[in-house]
Amino acid sequence: MVVCKDDYHVQLRNSDEETIAEIKASFIAAFSTELPREPVERELDEFAGSTGKLVIRPYAREFVQQMSTRMGVPAMTLEVLRFRGDVLPESGSEAEQLSNGVNT
Repeated sequence: MVVCKDDYHVQLRNSDEETIAEIKASFIAAFSTELPREPVERELDEFAGSTGKLVIRPYAREFVQQMSTRMGVPAMTLEVLRFRGDVLPESGSEAEQLSNGVNT
């Protein structure tokens, strides 16, 4: 099992930079795994830092927005989580080589 935790701390400040609303929250997602081999720690960290965060983020965004609205302040919305990565070709030998770790 892989457990991912993401902490959030959001503040709304007025024009004088005084905090008028604050939300602190933690979200946890657990994933069961069935792999042919035991993953190494680096692989687990990469999974938690990518897939784990992508799964948790929509729930965190909804929570922060709902809580701020219930507090009677303007709705606070977390930005969309974006990852930069390689775009693989759709098909063909180049895609197969990339997925096998072969560099041309």
